[in-house]
Amino acid sequence: MNIHCLANPFDIGLPVRIHRQGKINNPNVIEWPANFSEKLRGQLAQLGTIKVIRKGQQVQDSSSDPGAFCIVISGALKSQLCDAEGSNVILDFYLTGDILSLTPTPQAQLLYETVALTTSQLYILPLSAFQLLTRTFPEFLHFHSRIAHLALLDAHKRIIMIGHLDADQKIAYFLVNLSARMKHQHCASTRFLLPMSRVELSQHLFLSPETVSRSFSKFQMKGYLEAHRSDICIQDFSGLLEVLCREPACTAQIAKPA
Repeated sequence: MNIHCLANPFDIGLPVRIHRQGKINNPNVIEWPANFSEKLRGQLAQLGTIKVIRKGQQVQDSSSDPGAFCIVISGALKSQLCDAEGSNVILDFYLTGDILSLTPTPQAQLLYETVALTTSQLYILPLSAFQLLTRTFPEFLHFHSRIAHLALLDAHKRIIMIGHLDADQKIAYFLVNLSARMKHQHCASTRFLLPMSRVELSQHLFLSPETVSRSFSKFQMKGYLEAHRSDICIQDFSGLLEVLCREPACTAQIAKPA
């Protein structure tokens, strides 16, 4: 099977990059798109703030402004739904450079929350400032439209992944996607620490923790990666892609670029 076209199928291009050498609490660590004017960049630095979210803390607790526009400067977070019986479904993980919104609980019977997996820094743009900038600067409105498009595309990919991929393919998809996100932020894309536990990963992929562990063990036996608890080293990227290519029809839809 020809997988050359899938050399980097999940790097659809995150909207922003983070300058890791920047000073703490400096909004200018964010590398905004090149078409942003200096005036817009100045407004974003002036109107936005950077807040520290401690491990285990709910992000919504750090802001009284539901709908605020947020960018992860450092650390990692998870968004999840919890029902009345205490069962969790993890909707997504947010890493450096990812964008999220501080949305309120969508339904009274469900608890929606975004929780810090590690101590994290967030750039937070209040909703009022966000609305002002989208009205004043067309390039910022276009930027937000692109973010919404990428979010919808990711949601479609997740539906396909849950409905059509087996356990090994889900893990392979997660690792390849994570690698692409790391590479975009100029981080090591083949070796990284997973900020989430095996249980949290299983809740995200709709698998049991035991199944997640078996897939990791299988990939190690085949030489695709080395895994020591949270320390992951991808040794055979093409091997992970081959796992994904076992079902071409589904993989083609997942890998379709934005």
